Amino acid sequence: MWRRTNKIGYPDIASDVTPILLALRDRGFLEDATSLTDLNVVLKLLSPYELKTLSQVFKLKTGGQGKGSLADSLLEYCSKQQPVLFGCKQASLQQLLLKRALQNAPLRVVRALAMLGAAWRLRDEPRDAWRRLLRLFSLGTPWDMEEAGETPQVYGLVLVSAGTMVFPDYKVLREQALFETRQDLVRYEESRVLETELIQATLDRKWDKAKQVFYHVEKLAKSGKALELQERDKLLAPFLRHYTTGGVYTRCRCLGVDVLQRLKQHHQAVKVLRELLGQNLYCQSRRGHWWDRLSLNLEVHLGKPIDALEVLHEALADPKISPAARHALVTRANRLAPKFPKDVSLAVKSLLELENWGKLPQVEIEGQLAERMVPGRTNLFAARDGTTMEVISVEEVALRHYNTQGYPKARDGTTMEVISVEEVALRHYNTQGYPKVHGEGSTFHALFGLLCWDVIYTSGIPDAFRSVYQALPMDLHSESFFTSREEHFIEVFRTIRESTTQEIVRCLSPSILSNVCEILARQFRHRRSGLPDLLVWNPETAKAKVGTNELLPYFLYTQRRSTQ
Repeated sequence: MWRRTNKIGYPDIASDVTPILLALRDRGFLEDATSLTDLNVVLKLLSPYELKTLSQVFKLKTGGQGKGSLADSLLEYCSKQQPVLFGCKQASLQQLLLKRALQNAPLRVVRALAMLGAAWRLRDEPRDAWRRLLRLFSLGTPWDMEEAGETPQVYGLVLVSAGTMVFPDYKVLREQALFETRQDLVRYEESRVLETELIQATLDRKWDKAKQVFYHVEKLAKSGKALELQERDKLLAPFLRHYTTGGVYTRCRCLGVDVLQRLKQHHQAVKVLRELLGQNLYCQSRRGHWWDRLSLNLEVHLGKPIDALEVLHEALADPKISPAARHALVTRANRLAPKFPKDVSLAVKSLLELENWGKLPQVEIEGQLAERMVPGRTNLFAARDGTTMEVISVEEVALRHYNTQGYPKARDGTTMEVISVEEVALRHYNTQGYPKVHGEGSTFHALFGLLCWDVIYTSGIPDAFRSVYQALPMDLHSESFFTSREEHFIEVFRTIRESTTQEIVRCLSPSILSNVCEILARQFRHRRSGLPDLLVWNPETAKAKVGTNELLPYFLYTQRRSTQ
């Protein structure tokens, strides 16, 4: 990115940074304005006043136009002109305009505008080397995000140096080499850049651009070099494959399926999904999602319910899918069964009978539905509290804003408050002596982290901690997270079950809490997002209740182990 000298300031280093910039240029770290060849870039660097002055030189309309409109007018004007001037047949007005915006000579036309002056940009090669160093340093750290850029990484180092940010105490143990050569690291960095471009294109809903990046990744993923690297990646621990070029390509292909579906290219999406399911090296925790997408495309978009049923048969026989994914597949099979003839439908039902999920205990709570006050929001309820005004949240302020910024009045004149379905449940149990927490599972995560802290950050696990700046072990989301610490975890679970604990833990009961911790420890990636979002407990009766939803039947595993 180009910067003008007057936009570069480091008063702690020097009041005038020009000599330093010139020295960096001479040593090959920077490029100056002589390297600028793109008029569009130059126009973006100019101020609105400079753009207006330049437009007046070429007699373009300037009244009531902002910077963007002025720049667009200049570019459009240049694109319509014939090659001109100075005896150079290849010269264009765009090149002339660029030259006049850059040069320091006192030409009559240039005197009409404030000159661009010196501008600087980091050269690609040293900048890429710096990015690769940061990438290598930040693997497994909170800053390992391409979309965040380099600034958070550098800022994080400053916070650590100042003692403001502190990480858990553990021993770094690196045994396996992720990058055997410099070129391996270069290739990984390039793949991460492509991944970021693909993510950004999907966020911006630029589907054609996203498809272009995806097809480029497809070509790279099927190249001879990528296939060669796969053989080497087989020797790595599964959780380390996340930090390989092949792992990045696979994540891009997974995202590419969504792009193809957006563009209605369902045949191609099915092909990519079958290829993803055909490999057992990268992103294996996503297999359940891939099976579900494949079945959906075949049934809904391609009109092949029989093929979709065959896919569900294969999926439910896949030992690598998570319990949550298995439940989603069973749900899809239940919806698919009525579409078949009776004999086929019976076969589907016999298949589903093998998946005995049972039912969770349910409590019905009555609430009065309120009129929809905010577009897009459903299941809002009315809560009366006499004529007393209560302190409300920011969300509730927004709701009331849509009703002339006041309380909607019930027919009996009492105050009516609009609340969510979760709040209805929380208030119901609050009247029975239960404190309330709507934490989206954070309570269980916190308890798991506190009670199992020493095991999570235990030393001696190869490659779990490869940097002193990790907030979490690199194998947290893998199956080996539990197996490599199983002896320590079992001891912690036993201690929890036999302990006398504080209020919330006493209400949950030590045995239940031990089971919850064990579930998270064994499959944290798949279990972390399925925890109850509502939790209430009564310290007087030592009872606790949690809220569930239709995606949580696999939590019955806990119930079978004594949860109530």
